Amino acid sequence: MAPNPQEAPPMMLSQETKVKEGPVERQGSLSALQRVVQAANGVKQLGLFASLLATTTLPANRVWTAANAGDDMLMLQHLAGLPNDAAQLRPTDPLIAACAKGHVRCVQALLMHSANVYAQDNQGHTGLHHACMHSHFDLVGVLLSVQDPALRNREGLSAMDVCRRNIDCRRQVLASAKCLELLEQRSRLFEGWLYESVNNLASSALGLRSLQSWVRRYAVVFSVGSPDFVEIACFDVQHGLRQLTPQSTILFRVHDPVVLNSQRKMFNPKPYNFTIAGSRKMPGGYLGRPDLFELAAFNEDEYERWASFIVQ
Repeated sequence: MAPNPQEAPPMMLSQETKVKEGPVERQGSLSALQRVVQAANGVKQLGLFASLLATTTLPANRVWTAANAGDDMLMLQHLAGLPNDAAQLRPTDPLIAACAKGHVRCVQALLMHSANVYAQDNQGHTGLHHACMHSHFDLVGVLLSVQDPALRNREGLSAMDVCRRNIDCRRQVLASAKCLELLEQRSRLFEGWLYESVNNLASSALGLRSLQSWVRRYAVVFSVGSPDFVEIACFDVQHGLRQLTPQSTILFRVHDPVVLNSQRKMFNPKPYNFTIAGSRKMPGGYLGRPDLFELAAFNEDEYERWASFIVQ
């Protein structure tokens, strides 16, 4: 049955794959001596942590230690004795440490003290990247209220790309899907049903674009933080549910010309088609070579919607 062009398919939320747990040591199997050694090690670790808090020379280091441990009250005490912009003195450390560990209250406190939400670590990850890598859903919601999610790391990946990678690699799928939904809501510009022209055996073998096949997709246009480009993500829909990650993604330069009703197909041409110029987004944040992409709307009304958006 053909999909309703006026109806957006809901996002499919997959269940997380279960990871087999390793053997659990039983406390009863430990000897008395082993228990004493474990207890002593625990005391040493606590003593080391306390000494770090007490003896760290730089105030910003004490803030980092508390943020990394998730002790928001201690962190606030250290921040209280510093200038108002102290959270920006070493912006990378405390905020990113708290984001990586999922310490929401520490992040909120740092933001209240003017922490730099766009600070990046040596891999280019922002706090939002770390929150998405570890699927901290509540923290993603907090950061999206103050940060543009389009910032990319050194791999060229946005926070949305990080969530998609988690899902494709079967890591924390359900939690990553929830984070992804928040990011999509923030970045979505336009959406609707489309036919996408894709390669088949004949077109690949002969190198003829006119032999390509049409595939039904649900397309969502996302902001990428630039006035010159948008991302067109084309999703498969199965049993009325949109897949979590796109089947193909096109980076479209909005100022490039759009060819309407191009009729490039040798077989099965679509009446409501248009051709755009762009680059295919590849795994790992890389872009393919510039190319032409042929798309088609389902009907005249949808064609008018897409044409108005694409050529505006």
